[in-house]
Amino acid sequence: MPSPPFALPAIDLEQIRLEPDASLKQQMVGNAIYLAIHPAVGDHASKVTGMLLDENAVNVDRLLHDLDYFVGLVNEAMHMLANAVEPVPSPLLSESHSAAPTD
Repeated sequence: MPSPPFALPAIDLEQIRLEPDASLKQQMVGNAIYLAIHPAVGDHASKVTGMLLDENAVNVDRLLHDLDYFVGLVNEAMHMLANAVEPVPSPLLSESHSAAPTD
C-alpha cells in the first residue's frame, strides 16, 4: 500500500488540551494542519485548512490521531475545491455595460 502524500499534523496534543483559549487552540491546530498538507496541496493549503477547521462535523481529536481520517478529509476538501464553480460576474455590474452607447 503506498504511503499518503503527507503525515498527521505534528502537534503537542497535551498542550492543545491544556490551552484554555479556544481561538488560540484552533490557531495551533490550523497551523499544524497547514504545515502537514502544504507539501501535497500547495497553494490550496490555506483554503483546505480553513475548510477543515470550519466544518462542524470534523472530529478534531480524530483528525490529529487517525491518518486515514485526516487524509480522507483533505481529499474530500480538495475534491470540493476542484468541483467548485467560480461565480460568474453579472453583466449588469460589468464596467463595459455601464458606459453610454457611442453611436
